Amino acid sequence: MTGCHGVAISDFGALSLVPPMLAILLAIATRRPILSLFLGVWAGGVIASGSLGSVQTFDWITGSIADVFHAQILVFTLLLGSGVALIRRLGGAMAVSNWAADRLETQRSTNATTWLLGMVLFIDDYANTAIVGSTMRELSDRLRISREKLSYIVDSTAAPVATIGISSSVAFQLSMVREGFDEIEAANGVDAPSVFGSYLHSIPYNAYALLAIVMVGIVVFSGVTTGKCSTRNTDRAPPGRSPGRTLFRSNRSRPSSVNRSWIDPCFGRSLFPSSS
Repeated sequence: MTGCHGVAISDFGALSLVPPMLAILLAIATRRPILSLFLGVWAGGVIASGSLGSVQTFDWITGSIADVFHAQILVFTLLLGSGVALIRRLGGAMAVSNWAADRLETQRSTNATTWLLGMVLFIDDYANTAIVGSTMRELSDRLRISREKLSYIVDSTAAPVATIGISSSVAFQLSMVREGFDEIEAANGVDAPSVFGSYLHSIPYNAYALLAIVMVGIVVFSGVTTGKCSTRNTDRAPPGRSPGRTLFRSNRSRPSSVNRSWIDPCFGRSLFPSSS
């Protein structure tokens, strides 16, 4: 990859780490990811151009948008968000929530339904997150399930399922593998194996996806909650209803912090429990 004047980005050494680190830190501090990403790109433009960097920054942005594949992602995301907003405005999400409210009376059954819906909607991870998250949010709020736990269940199901199911993500990966196999065949004169067959054989080795899905099921059916999920789940539990077993004591005495929330995930403390 090259910057302006044909200078390779790799020539900047450790300075190339500044833009992504700046974007991450600003996103954590401000909770404004779009602004943070833009400032990160701008910082890269400043480093690459050695000047104000505004021209280089907008060249990168417009060049990225002009790319056909990136444009397709942007249009798909906009249409997906519009579709979800339309469903909400028409009352579709509320109707599903009301239907489920008569059948799902516990936090465990609601979390299990969220998990199962995430595995059923395997066609696309973006669509999975948007549809399942917006549909189950109302019901989860009624049962006082913490947003942190709902986010964990949705996110840790959507992406892993999309990487092992027949989804848009898998289709893109297979197209890249096909290109690689074509190059091997052209260079070595050998027949490459079937792309789809190679994909099927690779599923058992996709440890992250399989373990993430299984872990969500264990958390849902065991009722174990930790970290931020544990604290808010306990605080928001309805009267007379148990929020589930808790591994660690509540952090009510500790002030909440924007900078702590990102480094204290729902299950981080299960790996590094407090000595207290």
